[in-house]
Amino acid sequence: METQMLNDQEYLSRYIDSVSFILQNDSAPIVFIKDSNFIYRLVSKGFENLDEEDEFKNVLGKTDFEIQDLLERPDWGKYIRAQDMKVKDSGIRHFFLHVTAGKNMYIVRKHPIINPHTGNFIGIHGQMSTFIFPHPLKIIYRINQVESSIISKADEFIPQYDLTERQHMVLFLYLNRYSYSEIADILTNLGYKISAGRVNDHLENLKYIFGAKSKETLLEKALSLNYHLFIPRKFLKVGSYDIDDKIVISNI
Repeated sequence: METQMLNDQEYLSRYIDSVSFILQNDSAPIVFIKDSNFIYRLVSKGFENLDEEDEFKNVLGKTDFEIQDLLERPDWGKYIRAQDMKVKDSGIRHFFLHVTAGKNMYIVRKHPIINPHTGNFIGIHGQMSTFIFPHPLKIIYRINQVESSIISKADEFIPQYDLTERQHMVLFLYLNRYSYSEIADILTNLGYKISAGRVNDHLENLKYIFGAKSKETLLEKALSLNYHLFIPRKFLKVGSYDIDDKIVISNI
């Protein structure tokens, strides 16, 4: 039986129909398809769960340059188009980090859609998932079934204490095991000038807030409350960014 040759428009239509059929009864996946002109041709029900759901309700038939007016972000179309061109030109999947104005960040996986009958690029298949930021020590302990006070029973972060902007930034970096001087350097590089001595003052205040007798106890208690998942808004800028960091397991 001869395989039916499909032109680019026909193949994309069938591709969209197939994805739509798979997703019809599932509201969880956040999936989109763009055509070769980067116009949104399919958006899954999962978009209703996005932090910015209101802005993304009416994207079908639009490009990201048109959507940027809805989002009131002047550079939105430019950097999303640059990402899409990267996927098109390379012909391979790429990953991006999408930072919203809400409480979540997302990993965006973009795959090129190629018509096997013509070899032409005909669109992009994208999928988004909530960004997960596990603490290395907590993961290692869980894998090795080590009992520790830093292992939280809760799956999500729920704020327990009111922290100042600086306290929050210092605590987040401290939970990632940066020293006083390193924290001071990092914050200064980000435009928040601070001395190592002032970092120590903040940690002393954090000990009191968390009811910890030592900085080590502070670290353990904050990790057990999932404060490593609570990234300061000041560290982030709304937008979408290339990511290529991959963990590699050694042979040692």
